[in-house]
Amino acid sequence: MTPSLFTQRIQAWFGVALLAEMLTTPRLWFMLPPDRPLYVPLIFPAPSWLHLLLSGLLAGCAVALLIRPRHRWAPLLASVILALLCGMDELRLQPWAWLFMLCGIMLFWARRCDGRNGDKFLAQHLRLLLVGVYFWAAAHKLNAGFFEHTMPFFLEPFGINDPGPWQRGLAGIIVIGSEMGLAVLLARAGKLDKFALRLGVGMHLGIVLILGPGGQNYDPNVWTWNLLQVALLVLLLYKGGSEQSLLSLLQQKARPTLVLAALVLVMPALHIINLAPANLSWALYAGNYDLGLIAIRKSSERPELTRAVMQRNPRIITATYQYLQSDLGEIEDLRDFAYPPQFMRELGVTYPPDGSFIRRLHKQLCLAGMEPVLILRAKHLPFARTKLLRIIRCDGSENQASMPPFLD
Repeated sequence: MTPSLFTQRIQAWFGVALLAEMLTTPRLWFMLPPDRPLYVPLIFPAPSWLHLLLSGLLAGCAVALLIRPRHRWAPLLASVILALLCGMDELRLQPWAWLFMLCGIMLFWARRCDGRNGDKFLAQHLRLLLVGVYFWAAAHKLNAGFFEHTMPFFLEPFGINDPGPWQRGLAGIIVIGSEMGLAVLLARAGKLDKFALRLGVGMHLGIVLILGPGGQNYDPNVWTWNLLQVALLVLLLYKGGSEQSLLSLLQQKARPTLVLAALVLVMPALHIINLAPANLSWALYAGNYDLGLIAIRKSSERPELTRAVMQRNPRIITATYQYLQSDLGEIEDLRDFAYPPQFMRELGVTYPPDGSFIRRLHKQLCLAGMEPVLILRAKHLPFARTKLLRIIRCDGSENQASMPPFLD
């Protein structure tokens, strides 16, 4: 059955999006070499040839959708391959990959319907997906960490290097209000779509301005994702599909709708109490993360592990070790492992990384015989700040210490 023009356009967008994200995420093409210690299995290990084969198949799906946008099986196959890559290592479990997996499944499901009904299904459920993305992206930012630590980073490209409380507060409210406003406009639909389109395009282009080459020059993957979101909003809202509101869609209680709503509207709420990971909760740049430091001794019988240890710790980490000296004991020759931003960006995990990732990394280093010490701060819940750090060793012993004021 031939899909209508709307569905073909979305499938072509999906192909472009896959290819663009792969080109700006080089690690999709290569497993971490054996001399790199940062590979932490998530579900199952796999040989390098299998990883490269899956990456090639994923690129093939993208090219197939560009050449033939009506291709029926390519979106589903792309989602399955992304899921396998996510299962093979932590690098793939990023918000864009999760979003693309859901999009691929929706595209395949829409093709099971006839032309117009498929359009309607796809437009309605893309709208539901985007409402979840923007609502929780805003909601997770309602915490002190976002205003105190993330907003100064966002303001630097505007020449504001030491923003005061009112500047951080005003800028944070604008960011949160834009994302929440976009979620509300998308949920209401109808005549409000034209305002949602203008707000969404302006917001994403603003993010590219802040994080792109002319701003913080943060990560090409981030620029790509924001530009792709602009294209998706245009395809969906400019003479696109259904104008049905989110409430009326949910009231129909169709099984695919309820499943998607659970994944994008309900599950992200669990991140507030640490039961859902940030990358599946649209919590990027939200400020409400666990903070994990791993201290290890510089000497090791495995030189490849030693090479990954920073030779000089950032001052804040050194200050943390010194502050906790009575609790850590002898700290001479301790070095920080995989906490600084350059390591986190290399890993492709959310930054700061989720506590679950840091704990798995700590376990791997314990197995390697490096005797690491994990220093973990539970994330600040909304309006409830964490006051203690947990200090965990390989033998399972654990004690608590008061948190340094500069980590608050």
